[in-house]
Amino acid sequence: MNATNSMGVSAQNPLQALARLLPTGTASYAPLATSRRNRLNNRLQLTVTETGLTAYLNGAPVAWIVPGFHDGQANNEPLRCDFVDVAYFRQHRDGINMETADFLTLEDAISYISSVFGGAA
Repeated sequence: MNATNSMGVSAQNPLQALARLLPTGTASYAPLATSRRNRLNNRLQLTVTETGLTAYLNGAPVAWIVPGFHDGQANNEPLRCDFVDVAYFRQHRDGINMETADFLTLEDAISYISSVFGGAA
């Protein structure tokens, strides 16, 4: 499959072709929230990049969603595995860490990030 996303970049796999359905360009950022009520009302903004998607919350990038693949072998036969990698910031009691997760579909990755940051993408 070879599709073109709305940024005019050729998509070599179905994940990139699916990404063209999401809004492109610069996200319209909400101002930084200062109250708990405002933080709960803010939503994630997704932007399409040449390498995948970037999720923003309150104007700050908080997650990166990138398609990946691995070409290998199983039983001496070629095997390709496609997946979606997610990297995101997670605040712990003792600090902030970079966490990762991987999924089989873009929809699962977006759903996961939305649940982590409490907003609908």
